[in-house]
Amino acid sequence: MLNYTPEDGYTEPGFIRAEEGLHGDLRFLFRPLLVERQAAIITSLETMKSGPKVRKIARVLAEQITDWSLIDGQRDPVPVTEATASRLKFSLFYRLWGIVLGTEATDIDPQWEQERTDEELAFQSQAAESETPVGQVKEGAHRKNSSGG
Repeated sequence: MLNYTPEDGYTEPGFIRAEEGLHGDLRFLFRPLLVERQAAIITSLETMKSGPKVRKIARVLAEQITDWSLIDGQRDPVPVTEATASRLKFSLFYRLWGIVLGTEATDIDPQWEQERTDEELAFQSQAAESETPVGQVKEGAHRKNSSGG
């Protein structure tokens, strides 16, 4: 089920603008990695060789991405799986990883409502001003909103 979201977090939209000759636009929903899990994953990746490292990243992407607009050559939806993630083009794979990891900001999707665009731009601006990864800025805002203030 692509739209099932476990009750341990929240989802947010992501967008990666097309790169001519490499890949088309990719829209996706994902559960951001919380800082504690992010740190554990980064630490474990530091000692891995390239093959196991790519497989681990693909596994985490498949766990965190709840839906995406990826289609195959027949224009059929492609399920979010570790195997599919590991076969993405290099630039798309690592851009997706940076966004899910929280170290890179999503591109602004031209299909988003203005309110969503404004919110994303505010997070990106705050991250740049504080020299903090955008994922940590969003997590802090989410925790503040969850605690009621």
